[in-house]
Amino acid sequence: MERASAVLHRNIGRLQQRVDELEFRLRDRIGSRASAGRKRLEELTARLRSLDLRLRFAAARRRLENADLAALQLIRLRVTPRAWFFRRVACAPNSIEPAQNPGPRFMPS
Repeated sequence: MERASAVLHRNIGRLQQRVDELEFRLRDRIGSRASAGRKRLEELTARLRSLDLRLRFAAARRRLENADLAALQLIRLRVTPRAWFFRRVACAPNSIEPAQNPGPRFMPS
């Protein structure tokens, strides 16, 4: 009887050890899955934020405004030096002879 009792206690001990190991593995897997789920949620949230149309439209508007300013500056830089030439011609159109008029190819750039 003692031998049967000892064998039974040993088997119960082994099974309890196995239950403890399985419980530990289960907790570990639950924790890793939960952290993976949180990480995936953060990635998707960041991706959704990057695709937000309001932010994209705001960025496009800033680019358009910058392009407008650059175009205006370029126009001013190109028009201002030529303006003196056209003002001079407009003030005295009769004083310029056709033979003296160098034509548009000699206009300052």
